[in-house]
Parts: sequence; structure tokens; C-alpha cells
Amino acid sequence: MLGSLNELLTTEEVCSKLKIKRTTFDNMKKDTEFPTPYRVTGLKGYRYSESEILIWLQSRKVKTKKVTPNIKPSMQKRNSLLTNAKTDAEKKIILMLNRGSFHGAA
Repeated sequence: MLGSLNELLTTEEVCSKLKIKRTTFDNMKKDTEFPTPYRVTGLKGYRYSESEILIWLQSRKVKTKKVTPNIKPSMQKRNSLLTNAKTDAEKKIILMLNRGSFHGAA
């Protein structure tokens, strides 16, 4: 499902777009369903299809109830969300919401 060369991103570009650290990206790659990287002749390193990564992320979303900003979910709800989280990034967001340090829309 390779798209145009313009949508192929380096590891650094993927991390920047997703606002994650390299270690989080490396952990995401361990998922057997993570998109396969491409080698482009004449370019160093691997490239990742932006659309394939977005599709993969959509398939991994944890369905949760909308959390009102500044209201902490109960410990039982938090533990349930953490149990169902499939990646470290998802767990990090759940913990941030629980601490009340995330003020974006859910």
C-alpha cells in the first residue's frame, strides 16, 4: 500500500508528527501489525508510509468515554483503561489524564 514518495517519512519525522520519543516509536514497531518500513534507493535509513501509520494507529485506538478536562477518572476506571491500553503511548496518555495534566479535548 505504498503511496507517493512525498508521504514517506523518516523515523525522526514520524516521531515529530506523532509527538513521541524515539523509544516510544521503537516500542510501537514491536507490534507485529506495525507497517513495514521501506528502503528508498539513494536515501539513508528506512522510510515509513504516513498513511499506513495513520491507519495502524486508528486500528489501535482504545474506546473510552469522553473525560471532562480537570476531572480525574476513578482508580477503577483508570486501571481498566491501563489494562486495555495496547501501547506505552496510550498508557502515558491515560496516566496524564488521571493526573489532570492533559488539557486537550478527548
